[in-house]
Amino acid sequence: MVLNVLLHTVIFTGFFLAVFWLVALLNVKEYKRRIENYPSVTIIIPAYNEEEGVGRTIESCKNLEYPGKLDILVVNDASKDRTLEKIKKYKGIKILDNKKNEGKASALNKALKEVKTEYFAVMDADSLVDRYALRNAIKYFIIKDGDEVGSVMTKLKPENESGNYLERVQLIEYMFVGLVRYLSASLRLLHIAPGVMSVYKTRVVKKLKGFDKTNLTEDFELAVRLRKNGYLINYAHDSLGYTKVPNNFKVFLKQRLRWGRGFFRTIFKHKDIIFNKKKGLFGIYEFPMNIISPLLFFVAVFILTINIVRSVYEFLFKLIVTPDVIKWFEFNSFREMMLSFNSLISLPILASLLLVLLFIYFVFKFYDHKFFERDKFKKVIALVTYVFIYSYIYVYLFSKAFYMEVVNKEYDWGTKKR
Repeated sequence: MVLNVLLHTVIFTGFFLAVFWLVALLNVKEYKRRIENYPSVTIIIPAYNEEEGVGRTIESCKNLEYPGKLDILVVNDASKDRTLEKIKKYKGIKILDNKKNEGKASALNKALKEVKTEYFAVMDADSLVDRYALRNAIKYFIIKDGDEVGSVMTKLKPENESGNYLERVQLIEYMFVGLVRYLSASLRLLHIAPGVMSVYKTRVVKKLKGFDKTNLTEDFELAVRLRKNGYLINYAHDSLGYTKVPNNFKVFLKQRLRWGRGFFRTIFKHKDIIFNKKKGLFGIYEFPMNIISPLLFFVAVFILTINIVRSVYEFLFKLIVTPDVIKWFEFNSFREMMLSFNSLISLPILASLLLVLLFIYFVFKFYDHKFFERDKFKKVIALVTYVFIYSYIYVYLFSKAFYMEVVNKEYDWGTKKR
């Protein structure tokens, strides 16, 4: 009885959310944004033990086509390798050399004190950007009504997108998440600004006292704080940034565990937003969905697992009792066959699957990605893995992250690897 209630709740909630995002997708309206005088921008690159990638990141930023004043500020956060040596090879950039490693948020806050420009952007030291990324992103601070945009994030893609199986799965994940973020921004619900060319208004971030040094995901926490204080976050879909994703499972789990812990730490810190009418749709719907969605997802995975186990058991039982497989599908009449299906469950599931397929189509169209141009079989396997298997990894990571935050276990940063 309880399982049936949960099953119907999850199915219809999932169906509602699928329809909600599809309607949002079909109603997105874009308008032209024009800037006559481009504002001054400082790009901050915090670097800790990034000797392999920091040079490419600096070159990527120096190659930006930006009409306004552009400064590049690199923070060497007491690296133990040759990061500082690599940084000093580049002319025309500013360097902060921290003698003590205090973490990315502290490095950003120290750099922020040196920023004199109207805007600043954050670049992870192992990421790259398209040459027009900043010029396009800055336009998205312009919106039609009186609301103020505090930050703009770029569209992200894995740089190493097809090197191995895990990278292909993450490519699909980034594409799905990218479209959802684009839709969230169109509804003014976006509350994240990752560390690859996310641009901020300097005045606003300084007013909010910068980045939270106690959070494992300082970018997510700041984004939520921006929304909490009435600032919007926009999504520049024509501004492209590239990030390196983990290419081995151990590093992948460690990265996602950190993201999960940062997520819960931010939720706990800003729990007063949940169902807060003063925060509008963000407080009533979007922020609470950060909690409700994972719970529903966990229930769905639990019920799905039970049904899979039960189906396997029934299959094996029938195989032993009735070896003649054809007799399994024999019905006395068409009416009996139709009554054997539970339409309250089957129809919403079928409709949801169709919506998922439609959403997948829009994901590839949104990224203009020729996904199946080569290695078609490998790409299909990766897509199936993301849709059907990735959920179990997600449940494991979120459950472990929640537990570790509740018991306040110290996070082990370890050695940086990809």
